[in-house]
Parts: sequence; structure tokens; C-alpha cells
Amino acid sequence: MDFAVKISEKKDHTLITASGHYSFGGLCDFIETATKEIKKNGWKNLCVDIINIAGAIPGEDRFNLGVFTSQRLCGPVSIAVIYRESEINKLFEHVDWDEGVRVAVVASIEEALDWLRCR
Repeated sequence: MDFAVKISEKKDHTLITASGHYSFGGLCDFIETATKEIKKNGWKNLCVDIINIAGAIPGEDRFNLGVFTSQRLCGPVSIAVIYRESEINKLFEHVDWDEGVRVAVVASIEEALDWLRCR
């Protein structure tokens, strides 16, 4: 995996933080690893912080990452992805919702936790 990953379990959510340099394959590996941990541990509410992944995620990759995620994760899991506000365009979010994955892309941990509380 191309990213450094930190997992922190809280009372009402699990925070997964990734940092490193963006690559499509690296982010797919990260999603694959996170999905296995989610299923293994039965986590239901996740904050996935990718603000510290250097480099922009191209639009086509956002679409393909949404498809990749939806093929691996569906069901009673809510995921709030924290990303740089200036780069949020909701494509990843829309692809996942269309496939039954509850996800929101937001700009801060506060927004993420608010969204998760409403689920």
C-alpha cells in the first residue's frame, strides 16, 4: 500500500486516516484494506480522512473509485470521507449512493460526525 494508515476506534465511530502520494492503485489498495477491516471488526460508522493524500484525484478516478468501493462495501455501514473542500465535487459520493453505499464527502471532521449522527 502506498499510504500510511492510522486507525482509531472511538465510542461512536472509527476514524481511518491515510496520508501519502495519490495513485489510483494505491487508493484501491487502501479501500480494499479498509473494507476488510470494516467487515472483520463490524464497524458501522466510519470517518475516512484523506485530506493528507498529496495530489488531486482526477474526475475519472473518482468515478472508478466509487464503482470499486460499491463493489466491495454495501449494507449497514455509513462512511464520511473527509477531503479538501476546494476539491470536493461529489462524483464519488453519487456513484456510491446509486449503488447502495451510504457515503458523504465532506470537508471537516465536524461535518463528518454530524452526518454520521443523522444516519
